[in-house]
Amino acid sequence: MRARTRIALALIAPVALLALAGCEAAPPTAGVSASASASPSPSDSPATGEQPTLPLENLTFEAGNSLPADSLPQFGENLSGNTDWQVSSPDDGTGSWAYTSSDGLCQALFSQHRLDESVPTIADDDRATTDALLKHLLKLSPEELATGVIDGTVGYGELGNGSTTDVRAVAASNPDSGQWLMAARAFAAAGIGLSVDLACKPGADSPQVFGEVLAGTTVVVPPAPAG
Repeated sequence: MRARTRIALALIAPVALLALAGCEAAPPTAGVSASASASPSPSDSPATGEQPTLPLENLTFEAGNSLPADSLPQFGENLSGNTDWQVSSPDDGTGSWAYTSSDGLCQALFSQHRLDESVPTIADDDRATTDALLKHLLKLSPEELATGVIDGTVGYGELGNGSTTDVRAVAASNPDSGQWLMAARAFAAAGIGLSVDLACKPGADSPQVFGEVLAGTTVVVPPAPAG
């Protein structure tokens, strides 16, 4: 992993989420961008190096309640060191950036922001707050939230250590536009929202691409600065 902590996800079992991509429906909204939330970035610049995590075995929705209010959950990813991907929109300090695959068929769009008033924060309920984040980013109806969004897990802490972070995810497939997947996690206690938006045009091996991208990322929670 490149020594720079940024946004992304690492599914422990990507099949659970990628199975959603088999439905013949368009994504809930087209061209979703990480800038859909105008919330500020959790930090002025991404942290560097492998970040230590809080002493939690897994970052479940319930465990998120234990995070200090000043903690900054964020993603680590390795696409920046992958020659199959190029930066298409660098992180300029706003908490969003994107990559495009070398064949031009796929995009990975990452975002980490503070939650503002547009995303209701449900105290002591990261799962419901995550659904509120997805509803805001994708303009989901209550019916779409109830039937189209599933629970999933991504990595937590050092990549490959087996620990997991609970997320909520939604995916769709369309013969004309290709396949798409978004996974997100909101932290009510910290007021932070993380999301990754993956999309591939027809002709790409979307499940393989999504799986490789997600397997190369993890959620970390650096300790708050002393003092």
